[in-house]
Amino acid sequence: MRQVLFSGWGAVGFALLLWALALFKLSPMFSYDFEVSEMPIMSFVAILVGGGLVFCLLPPLIRRALGTGNGTGNHRYLMGFIIVLGLAIRAVLIFSEPMLEDDYQRYLWDGAQVANGQNPYVLSPEAAKRAPSSSLTGELAASSGKVISRINHGDLRTLYPPVAQMFFAISHFVTPFELMGWRAVILVLDLITLGLLLLLLGHIGRSPIWLALYWWNPVVAKELYNSAHMDIIIAPFLLGGVYLLLKGRKIAPLVSLAFAVGAKIWPGFLLPLFVRHIGLNREHWRPLVIGTGLFALLTGLWLLPIYLAGLNESSGLVAYAEKWQTNSAFFPNFRALLGWAGISDIWSGRIGRLLVAATLGLIALYLAK
Repeated sequence: MRQVLFSGWGAVGFALLLWALALFKLSPMFSYDFEVSEMPIMSFVAILVGGGLVFCLLPPLIRRALGTGNGTGNHRYLMGFIIVLGLAIRAVLIFSEPMLEDDYQRYLWDGAQVANGQNPYVLSPEAAKRAPSSSLTGELAASSGKVISRINHGDLRTLYPPVAQMFFAISHFVTPFELMGWRAVILVLDLITLGLLLLLLGHIGRSPIWLALYWWNPVVAKELYNSAHMDIIIAPFLLGGVYLLLKGRKIAPLVSLAFAVGAKIWPGFLLPLFVRHIGLNREHWRPLVIGTGLFALLTGLWLLPIYLAGLNESSGLVAYAEKWQTNSAFFPNFRALLGWAGISDIWSGRIGRLLVAATLGLIALYLAK
């Protein structure tokens, strides 16, 4: 174990732990007590870049560890170090103040509604605040404290599908309207993801040391434990589906993929890859028809309550499809080009999104051929 601690692994691991501590130390300056102009944005960016540079040292470390032939004993110690240090990074960030993030406020509000038997797709947070104080919605809004007022785009109804809503509700049962309850759910899902990655690596004959690329990834740690984003809900269902595929199952992988779609819609683009692995031949047609039928049925069930609540200007799904864009470079320029060609702003956005969706679909079909 001493050899592990005083090697490159020890240096990289403790550097990432210091990275997490630096974020934790800086995070109180990003609370709601400060205006954005008062926040140390450049220090925040510098810390993130530094973590990314340290992470880039991991692949050569993994290759060297696998090529040294030091025996399973050292690798066993190394795996223990990888897991313990990854947990330490998470333990630091789980108590940090979210930095430039507020999506979790809607998770807390949606979870409260579902946990109390309310339909989260019916009313926007702004409409819920105007509900009579004697109603259950009014009581929930009053008991939420500042949560409901801090939801971004509060005029829009939620767009998160029912599987995500189930986990939001679980966090409410843990600690109502408290971020720590949601972070506890994230931790459990993250540990399940860790276990599934170990199973997958073992099944394909790869060393478990490769797990460090996930378990020490600063983006994963930041986005899950500081930002408290909900994307971790997808991982167990998606990885579980892949593992079931590799085990030769036919129907269960497609059901698992459908539950991933029930957390966020984009995993649906992976359907052609799942179908290809199952096989398009007479031997597999029956389970394939059953599996894809269940996938379609479940996907329809996830979308049904959003549809029944109304696809109008207050729908978060409609707003997301028509207007929202983040972290983009190509898309705004493409819209500008369409505008120069005389196409209206609304239609340039719609055409751009249709082309992006079609491109992703074609890529999935190409990979599945």
